[in-house]
Amino acid sequence: MFLPNPAPNQPYCNVSALEAGLIDLLDEMFITPAITGKVSTAPSLAFLIRHSERKDLNFSYLSTTHVDWKPVGPFPRALDYLEDGSLYIVDAPGHLPGHINVLARTSSDGGWIFLAGDSAHHWSLITGEAQIAIGHPGHLNETADANKELAEEHIRRIRELWKLPEFRSYWVTIFRGMKNTKAPTHSGQGR
Repeated sequence: MFLPNPAPNQPYCNVSALEAGLIDLLDEMFITPAITGKVSTAPSLAFLIRHSERKDLNFSYLSTTHVDWKPVGPFPRALDYLEDGSLYIVDAPGHLPGHINVLARTSSDGGWIFLAGDSAHHWSLITGEAQIAIGHPGHLNETADANKELAEEHIRRIRELWKLPEFRSYWVTIFRGMKNTKAPTHSGQGR
């Protein structure tokens, strides 16, 4: 399993995290094991994604046409959105129907960032140190996810991505939070 190699003069994306405040999350609602009453504070983030070459991009994508989703890295269904290898829309089943993530190339030589949305509600789910909590009274379903098994499988794939040697970007982002996955060698995009 690997991520696509860069093409000559590979386009990429500049990704900026925009903080929109802080949110307190009760750990026991999302993970097990958890310390009863422990609250984790996480930033609420939005992202500005700018293409390295095309400055005219302004997309609304509404279609009833068939889209060929193809594998990328550990994910079985992804769409090369701009058809240049710079931005992939990743099918992210489990949390909610229609949930998607973004895999963006952040440098012309192969750096990446993965915007996981709320695929995981706590960083320890990504690391494998905790499991999805079941049966909290605040859940609409058995868990915070519509389909626990699909959510667990998608989280496992995020963990696989995080461990790939070619996944050199600084960040894997998760629900309302960001976790530094690699020590940055300089500020900015890519490595």
